[in-house]
Amino acid sequence: MFRDWDKRAKQFIDDYTDGLQQGRYLAVEYGQLPFESHQFDLALCSDLVFRADASDKLTTDLIISELCRVAKEVRIFPLLDAQGEVAQDLGPLMLQLQHHNFGLEVKEVAYEQLKDGNAMLRIWATECKVE
Repeated sequence: MFRDWDKRAKQFIDDYTDGLQQGRYLAVEYGQLPFESHQFDLALCSDLVFRADASDKLTTDLIISELCRVAKEVRIFPLLDAQGEVAQDLGPLMLQLQHHNFGLEVKEVAYEQLKDGNAMLRIWATECKVE
């Protein structure tokens, strides 16, 4: 399992310089992403959302809000904080998303990089908004 992860990490690192020049990678600051609403079918966020500084809930909310804006479906993995525990923000985040009419589920995934790290949060819009 880790061999596959190492292989994919090396592949990304080897590709990054060319990909950046070709426009396949884009470095952005926290804030509004430079994409249209629902431009993507899927956004995958790995090892970022719940690993941020616990005091920076605004950043976590902003990241998820922007991912939900630009993609029809968002998947967040893993659901662990920097200490390897299930993130304390997960429950309140799920409640907030439900209040904003998002559908969501926690799904088990076959990949467990860290102990108890085999769960993913899946988020999707449940209503069509006319803009």
